[in-house]
Amino acid sequence: MLGRRNGNGHHERNLASLIDLYLVRCEVEGKSPNTLKAYTWALRRFVEIAREEGLPEDVAQITPAHIYSYLGRFAHLSLETRHRYHREVSCFFNWLQRMGYITQSPFANIKKVRLPLKIVQPFSPDDVLQLLACCYNGDAVSLRDRAILLLLLDTGIRVGELVFPSQFITRLSPPKVYRRSTEILNLAPDQLLHR
Repeated sequence: MLGRRNGNGHHERNLASLIDLYLVRCEVEGKSPNTLKAYTWALRRFVEIAREEGLPEDVAQITPAHIYSYLGRFAHLSLETRHRYHREVSCFFNWLQRMGYITQSPFANIKKVRLPLKIVQPFSPDDVLQLLACCYNGDAVSLRDRAILLLLLDTGIRVGELVFPSQFITRLSPPKVYRRSTEILNLAPDQLLHR
C-alpha cells in the first residue's frame, strides 16, 4: 500500500512529515506570521500527544476515537481554547483529505466546540469624542494619532491591517469605504481636526 501514490504525487503518510508539508503550504498560501505560529504550535502539540497516546503514525489510520482522546486532554481549558485546538487540527485533516492522503477526515462527524455568541458593542458618540479629544495637542504626533484613529473608526480595519496594509487590501473585495465616525458625530472631517 505504501507504493501507491496519492493525488499529489507523494508517498509519505507519516503524521509529522505531513504536518511539515501542511505548514509549508500555509506559508506558500500567504497565511500571516501569527497564523503560522499558531498552526505550528497546535500541530506540533498534536504530534506530541499522538506519540504519548500511541496514535498511529500513518494518518490514514487515525480514527475519531484518537481525536476524542486528543481533544479530551483539553476539557479543563476555556471554550475558546478548545475550539481553536479543534479547528486547527481539523483544518489539517481536511487538507489531508483534499490532497488524497486520507479518504475521510477523522473530524468529519465530530462536532465543534460551541462558542457563545459575542456581540462587539460599537463606540457611542461620546466615546468617539473622548478618543478624539485624547489626540489633540496641536503637534504632528497628535494629528497622526487622530488620523490613525479616524482611519480605524471609518474603515473598520484592524490595527494589524493598518500596520501590514497587504492584509487589509486582500480583505477588501470589492473595496468598501465606511464613514461611520463622521456620520456618528455629524461633523465634517475638517471640523474633527479642530475639536
